[in-house]
Amino acid sequence: MVMSKRGMDEDGELGQMIADITEITGSFNLSDYVWLLKTLDVQGLGRRVKDTRLKWDLVIERILEEHDEARKHKKTGHVVKDLLDIILDIGQDESSEIKLTRENVKAFILVTFFWHGNFVLENFVRAYN
Repeated sequence: MVMSKRGMDEDGELGQMIADITEITGSFNLSDYVWLLKTLDVQGLGRRVKDTRLKWDLVIERILEEHDEARKHKKTGHVVKDLLDIILDIGQDESSEIKLTRENVKAFILVTFFWHGNFVLENFVRAYN
């Protein structure tokens, strides 16, 4: 399991962002093909990318904060960890050979969601909505 339901949004914000990112990455960008338009954001895709990136960052930051808070108050005994908990453990381990920043963890989450294609994303959205 990549992430438990802890930290998921109830209003479908994450699902909407995934749909937006999928739409933006699949959009034809005129500026990519017409050199004179390269510096102009004719279709508004650049603005949409920045807006979606900011929304993504805020939602993922909220999820990370909720995971951190839950980890601080975890009870002793058998605790099921998801992949995000393991990545956060690695990032906070001072003796670790790999030093992960908060941005590294956010990038890992983004790549994990989008690397596996729409099948995983659709199941993720369906599970948490």
